[in-house]
Amino acid sequence: MGEAEFAAFRAGREAELVEPYGWLTLRGFHWLPSRPAALPDLPGRWWTDAGQELARLEAAAADGLARGGVAVEGEHADRRRVRPGSLVDHGEIRVELLRQGSRLAVRLRGASSPLREEFAGVPMFAYDPAWRVEGRFTPYDGERAIEVETIRPDLRQVMHPLGEVDFELDGQPQRLAVTKGSTAGAWSSMTPPTPSRPSGGASCTSPRLPPAPARSCSTSTRR
Repeated sequence: MGEAEFAAFRAGREAELVEPYGWLTLRGFHWLPSRPAALPDLPGRWWTDAGQELARLEAAAADGLARGGVAVEGEHADRRRVRPGSLVDHGEIRVELLRQGSRLAVRLRGASSPLREEFAGVPMFAYDPAWRVEGRFTPYDGERAIEVETIRPDLRQVMHPLGEVDFELDGQPQRLAVTKGSTAGAWSSMTPPTPSRPSGGASCTSPRLPPAPARSCSTSTRR
């Protein structure tokens, strides 16, 4: 990744962050309880079944919850999602249903937020070509799962890497597990678990992966 590509990646990432209902507009995150209960900042009662398969909601029309523009009244159920999806709206708040690990949760997003309005860019180090290194990518034979820590102490995320990139940095061998990202065609990576850190650690790189197994590639590390 050259300097122009890096600048384009950064511009694309920051444009994504300031989109309405984007990552800078998060208002809340709540695990669904096993019995009907109120959730902070939301009307109605929310819960999930014992198998964490269905999200259930009970509300009155006066609660102001809507789905597809239609008021939610009575009891409703929604099946688990592989990817987060809109469940209901509460005014300008969008309530998403998502699965994190083996549990169902709801996440609240707003059209905007003070953080979004005041956003002036992601703090980054200046582009440095010294961080562009050659590596060797080896794809996995089959699907694998790696559990990693997240910003939430009560949540560990499962990632599904495609393979590993081996390279040297300052004379020290390094290895990254690579998983396909969704931002500007980039690839996000993470360090695999080790005895001292079973969950691994998050990192972000942009490797150019070759189609053939076990061939050289280049990667630009960003922080």
